[in-house]
Amino acid sequence: MNVNHTIPTLNTMFRTLFYLLLTLPLFNSHALTIQDSVENDFEIQVMEAEGDLLTLWITDLVEEERPHLDQLLGELQQSGVEVWSTRVLEDLFLTRDDASILSLDGSHIAALIEAAHQHSDKQILLVSYDKMSIALLRGIRRWQQQYQNRNRISGAALLYPNLFSAPARAGDQPTAAPILSQTNIPVTLFQPEKGQHAKRISKIVEALWEAESAAILFPLANIRDWYIMHEPGKYPAEQPVREQFPQHLKQIHRQMQFSSFPDMAAATEAQPQRGVGEKNLSRLIEIPEQPLAPNFTLQNLNGDSQSLTQLRGKVVLVNFWASWCPPCIEEMPSMNHIYQRYKAHGLEIAAINFQESPSEISQFMAKVKIDFPVLFDLDGEVAQQWNVFSMPTSFLVDRSGRVRYSVNRSIHWDQPKTIQVLDQLMIEKPFNN
Repeated sequence: MNVNHTIPTLNTMFRTLFYLLLTLPLFNSHALTIQDSVENDFEIQVMEAEGDLLTLWITDLVEEERPHLDQLLGELQQSGVEVWSTRVLEDLFLTRDDASILSLDGSHIAALIEAAHQHSDKQILLVSYDKMSIALLRGIRRWQQQYQNRNRISGAALLYPNLFSAPARAGDQPTAAPILSQTNIPVTLFQPEKGQHAKRISKIVEALWEAESAAILFPLANIRDWYIMHEPGKYPAEQPVREQFPQHLKQIHRQMQFSSFPDMAAATEAQPQRGVGEKNLSRLIEIPEQPLAPNFTLQNLNGDSQSLTQLRGKVVLVNFWASWCPPCIEEMPSMNHIYQRYKAHGLEIAAINFQESPSEISQFMAKVKIDFPVLFDLDGEVAQQWNVFSMPTSFLVDRSGRVRYSVNRSIHWDQPKTIQVLDQLMIEKPFNN
């Protein structure tokens, strides 16, 4: 009995020590504070290295710690690549959300790029990910407009980039962000095969080519979004990609040397993208057209098939989610509450998991209690059919099989306004289609 208790205690101690070591300042690391043109202070964490390449990371971190990203940056430093890491949102006292990211006009990031030129004579590769990719491209364009090109920028490396304007309502097609039409620099897009925008990324590449950007697509087979943030070992396919990441950046840096960085920005001015319909994203949006919901047939954890047409005559909440998506998990308890409240009155929930295996979700379900069934969209085709732009995305389908409401972010499903919508849908009779 003593041995059984001692082993997990030692494992916990070693794991805790490991994470503490990750958070300690790295050798040859220091903070650099710079100011932009309106005297905003920005702190850059400089991780020095002997090589001739400097990577400037524009992150979306605000207060939270990401030890696995820190570990990756440390490995990049050890490979001879200097790392400059920033927290633009935190330094501007902004929250970490789409509205804050899309409010950045590029001037702050341009000042960070100029600081890299002033404090180092190395070649510079600019790096960002997800929605911050839009902010980075705006910053590069602003730097092109305001500062002298010293021919030391290789270009930009964007990891699982989200370069789309969010649609006003879930189910509508997203469009390429306006900044793409003003981006003429070399860009490499690291696109995971299982990422949310894998099936749309060709539109982004085409938009960059039209703007005369030397854009390259770097596909990552069997990888999902946020792979630089995940705990090592959680998704085994990601480990080789993380290990090879320093060499990947060095490789694209060498390739970008064959594509000159433009002396001038593109002629058309890019306006900050404020986010169409941002104020409506946290509530259900009514769909006046009431289109017939696209049918699907998917398997559940038991291997049984479930189609949407089988649920005709009931109100169906169709929810697209993933276990690596924190907002998806946050809304599940309130989804479970409405399921328990309305199941006897004809509510069904089709929780469609995005491109994760049943074995992965079985482990997840052992930790998170939900009473509604989970279905598996293993290839992402159903998400594409429903034009899912982000996780989570949900649709309310009435008893006649028509899409009545949608929302493209997490919400509290048991809040009063949502309950009013559900109450109304419950008393409606199905039409004869």
